[in-house]
Amino acid sequence: MPITLAAIDALLALLRKRTPAPRWATGAALARAVEVTVVRHVDEGAVLSVPIEDWPTPATIELYPDGEEWACDCGGADPCSHVIAAALAVADSLRTHKPLRDASAARSAIRYRLSGAPGLLRCSRELVAPDGAVTALTMPLME
Repeated sequence: MPITLAAIDALLALLRKRTPAPRWATGAALARAVEVTVVRHVDEGAVLSVPIEDWPTPATIELYPDGEEWACDCGGADPCSHVIAAALAVADSLRTHKPLRDASAARSAIRYRLSGAPGLLRCSRELVAPDGAVTALTMPLME
């Protein structure tokens, strides 16, 4: 059963009660600044992804509004700003009827290009964004 607007609003009310104002403000700002994506839908809930600045991987958030439960793998305060951001993004999505994007569609990929001449092999790496933009990766794999 998918998440309903009534259920996510009830969860947001509970989160608001349990969250200090500065952390709530951080979560609300995060919801506006980054793209929250859906990893997968689960019974009566969703697993979402929230990018974290300077982290190599996004936080994974689980929301179960009907059970008034949530979890985040960031290791921060409970509830953390990532849970707030995810819940706000789900509520906004339900209000505007604009589904959150699937996390697999939001990932960049690394592409390897091999070229060479007789006796020479060259490997270059590129980062390919979901929109197709390509950026050369010039930093070494190891230092």
